[in-house]
Amino acid sequence: MYVLESTDELGRRLVFPLIKTRTIIGRDSSCDIVLDDEDVSRQHAKVYLIEGRVQIKDMGSLNGTHVNNIQIDKMTVLKLGSEIIIGSNQFYLRDEVATEEEVSLTTMLTQNQLKIMQDRFIPEKFDENQEVEPIPIEDEELDDNEPSETISMDRQQLMAAIYQKKIDFASYPALEVIFGQDKGKKYILRPGIYILGRQEGLKIRLDDQKVSSRHAKIEKTEPGWMFSDLGSTNGSIINAKLTQHALLNHGDVLMLGNTKIKFVDHSSMKRKAAETSRQQPQLVKIPPVAKDSFQLWFDLHKNRIYFGLGVMLFILIVLLIYLSV
Repeated sequence: MYVLESTDELGRRLVFPLIKTRTIIGRDSSCDIVLDDEDVSRQHAKVYLIEGRVQIKDMGSLNGTHVNNIQIDKMTVLKLGSEIIIGSNQFYLRDEVATEEEVSLTTMLTQNQLKIMQDRFIPEKFDENQEVEPIPIEDEELDDNEPSETISMDRQQLMAAIYQKKIDFASYPALEVIFGQDKGKKYILRPGIYILGRQEGLKIRLDDQKVSSRHAKIEKTEPGWMFSDLGSTNGSIINAKLTQHALLNHGDVLMLGNTKIKFVDHSSMKRKAAETSRQQPQLVKIPPVAKDSFQLWFDLHKNRIYFGLGVMLFILIVLLIYLSV
């Protein structure tokens, strides 16, 4: 059984079986897999399971769908281990065997859930002759050091619309190539060290002759993501300034050779907004003090009182002048 694998904010493994002909991924609550992410469109992508073959299609999303760091523009075949990036969310295609427990849970369906199953399992018309673009993946093994705890979304849970519950997916920072030969590529940054350069075998390899073999390093540190130039020939520019070391912030634009790369980290923006709201001084309302009857009378007639005192003062001054003469 094919599944899409991801993680939540606590680092727990999330498994989504692909048991429907069509699975919709997006921000809208009507989607099969709902992603609470500003970079995700309402209906972002569709995953098809046709005759044992898994394919994905972008639905004209604003920020695109990336397979193995390459933005797709048509129906694309997914191979086992393929990495899918949607917004700031990362999925892998796996093949897992359904357990007897998962199969037995289908007998627990209520009448309403059976109706949902009947409504949702009507296959969508699919053109078998539609052009498909396979994308090769690296032969090297993907890092599978995930925590052992697993949340499995089985058939019965799917029919009960569990997919539509809001799930706090892990939202990772990313590097998006916005200009250059590698434009459109997107690299998810899990905690660790990443070398950027022209050298073969690097995690972030840039096809740019102006970029050094090992041009720069990005590393997750306690304060945040730290950028360091590794003594490159042409230097590194961040936000139009020549930079040797810098702590990256959401929206920073890196210029390495002729390649522009944007650093995206929405989770840091949310953290800063939360910290700012906590640091803002709270306005304390002081309850009004009860006024006595004299105070109320004075407030009501104070203009007349001030006028009368002014007239008396004027008469006193005139009288003093008269007596002095």
